[in-house]
Amino acid sequence: MEKDSSTPRVRRRRRVMSPTADSLRTRSQSSDNKLSRTVHVNDNNTNNNNKMTTTTTTTNKMAVTPQSTNPHQLGISGLTGEQQARLSSEGPLKGLGDASLWPLTCCVYGEDGRRARLAWESGRLHMWALGDEQYDAHFMIKLAVLQSVISQDNPEAFLDLSVGERKLGRVYIRLWGHMRRAHNFLALCMGTHGPSYRGAKFEEVFSRGLKGECLHAGPYPTPEGPLSAQGVMDQLEWDGKYKGVQRWDY
Repeated sequence: MEKDSSTPRVRRRRRVMSPTADSLRTRSQSSDNKLSRTVHVNDNNTNNNNKMTTTTTTTNKMAVTPQSTNPHQLGISGLTGEQQARLSSEGPLKGLGDASLWPLTCCVYGEDGRRARLAWESGRLHMWALGDEQYDAHFMIKLAVLQSVISQDNPEAFLDLSVGERKLGRVYIRLWGHMRRAHNFLALCMGTHGPSYRGAKFEEVFSRGLKGECLHAGPYPTPEGPLSAQGVMDQLEWDGKYKGVQRWDY
């Protein structure tokens, strides 16, 4: 697929920042349906002319970050987002909080042989979306082990955004863990069901400069090549109480 130098795309590393607002909400399909809480933007180096939409996310690069008082928090990336989790002093990943490990290269591997990069950034772990890349890692962690320490209540994903070769920043997205739509978003961020948001583009900004401003994401690439907007899970929540713009303040 040809790159559009004017449209932000999600890069392979997972956390993403939104360039157009102080806080944004993620959307998956229509502009009227709610998927998550507020997305906080950390990068202010872009202008309002860039169109973007989420997922996520995210590369799509995405990560899941756990909310905890423990400084060793786990984030899973992809345009996935993943759920928040902490590295317990007694858990299976208790040694990963040691910063001295991270000159080493680590990756996560799934049952199908696909792998994802795992890195320690900003005081927590970040996992990128699974793919066919074969990383020359010093050590590897099974995906199921990583998922076992992720909180189910408020998963958090990250997306890394860019326009052409210019990096825009990273956006973190906190999700409602009780919704299937949130798990669908996480799966696309992490690539656990095959496709991921890696390489996807944002199409437009809704309500620019107004309350409820949000980004609208476009279709994602599939392993077979064509783009798709289909969910990777069924029975997703739509309309009813899930419909409408809602602003969350933190």
